[in-house]
Amino acid sequence: MQAGRRGSSLRVKTLVIIASTALALVAALALPVRTIFLGSFLRLEEEAAARDLGRALTALRDDVAQLHATTRDYAAWDDTYAFLGGDRGKADYATLNFVDETFAQNRLSLVLLATPDAKIVFAKAYDLASGAARAPPAADVFFRAPGDGLLPHEPEGRQGIIETPQGPMMVAAYPVLTSTRSGPPRGVLIMGRSLDAAEVDRLARALRLAISITPVAAARASPELARAAGDLSPQRPALTRALDEDRLAAYALVQDVASAPLLILRVELPRDIYRRGLVGVRYLLGSMALAGLVFGLAIFALLERFVLRQAFGRYVSEDVARSILDLPDGAKLGGETREVTILFSDVRNYSTISEKLHPGEVVELLNEYFGAMSEVIDRQGGCVIEFLGDAILAVFGAPGELPDHAERAVRAALQMQRRGAELNRAWEGNGKASLWKERGIPALASRIGVHTGRVVAGNLGSKTRMKYAVIGDAVNAASRVEHLNNTLGTDLLFTEEVRIRLPPDLVALARDAGEHPVKGRGQPVHVFTLRPE
Repeated sequence: MQAGRRGSSLRVKTLVIIASTALALVAALALPVRTIFLGSFLRLEEEAAARDLGRALTALRDDVAQLHATTRDYAAWDDTYAFLGGDRGKADYATLNFVDETFAQNRLSLVLLATPDAKIVFAKAYDLASGAARAPPAADVFFRAPGDGLLPHEPEGRQGIIETPQGPMMVAAYPVLTSTRSGPPRGVLIMGRSLDAAEVDRLARALRLAISITPVAAARASPELARAAGDLSPQRPALTRALDEDRLAAYALVQDVASAPLLILRVELPRDIYRRGLVGVRYLLGSMALAGLVFGLAIFALLERFVLRQAFGRYVSEDVARSILDLPDGAKLGGETREVTILFSDVRNYSTISEKLHPGEVVELLNEYFGAMSEVIDRQGGCVIEFLGDAILAVFGAPGELPDHAERAVRAALQMQRRGAELNRAWEGNGKASLWKERGIPALASRIGVHTGRVVAGNLGSKTRMKYAVIGDAVNAASRVEHLNNTLGTDLLFTEEVRIRLPPDLVALARDAGEHPVKGRGQPVHVFTLRPE
């Protein structure tokens, strides 16, 4: 009695010590945890903003690259080359090729053809929003001085963004060459696409981002953009900044074709990550406090359950262990009557195996065999009651109820046969089967008997030592049916009581094996086997 009290007192003291230590740790770690945890969310937020800003910049560059590809296709063309060379046969080249449909299909706002000395031969501007032509920008927008601007000296031309009186414009310039890209160049073809509100909106909708583009010169009108413009530079071309508790903005400096600062690309994002971080910090701190309060109780409760399950969980199935631990009367003697399906299985020619192999080899073989069969039974919801030498006794429908226990037992039996064949192939592959064959041991085969009936399922034994068992005539009948395989030359037999509970697909595979007397029963047993699937 005193020992029991001392044990209880020790548990309580342990509980108090653990709980007090946990609460003290929570209090000590609260501030650094908040700082570190929330800091990680702030870094994630900045990384996410930088990725979205990168997506916007990439999309803008891709648009410029696509415009450059279109420009190159038209510039390196014999017809364009002939037109700029003054070929009278191509005098109507520009008016025929650069019609409104060409602008709309290629999303062009400008087409300009000029000679090497920057003399404009053809120029047409188009408003994509209204679908109407408009006056093109003046020549000095594109050619500031001889040899400057968009008169490309590079073989692959130039591309980028420029400022026009109508606003920023994506442009691409390519030397006019023959279709084989030979020269000398007869001028330059410039194509442009206005980077106006409609184009920015299209880009924003494609990326599902809130995007704005503002000229650097106009950024002074907004304190936010003016501050960003002051912080951005070629050495620091991008930055992120929290606007308030709910919004975050990312900024990037966009340069023109001459690599001078031209635009500020701004992406505004909701601070979802930061808000999740705040919620996470609150939950984390609350959870830590709660854990400190209940940790001792959890240890007190779980330690005994864990130790108990580890102590005997390897000797009985998980279902049996759970029933003892979870049910108030799980560890009491006695049981309940219920309908179940019993599966009996043993190894054919076991006597020969045990005679020809060393005991250690027999144990190794049985362990591997039992492990494979137990996995099959577990997957079908069965419970292995015990291993009897080379035999397996399993029940379907206890301790937990299974409405389809008969079907599960038969399917388990079929899978056990297949798993046995897989074991034999594995043993053939690693050479064990050859060694056994030399000793006169055939391939491993099992006999299975299945019967459905009422049993008492529960704890059997004494108050100091007990085990989970199923007792009743159904258990004996399953054992006798299993032995009947020897007489009939079969590997799997099940009774009429099982058959009437099977679904149609298994009934269709059933083959009547007749009625046969079995030891210990006054009436013959009607049994069935299964045709191969």
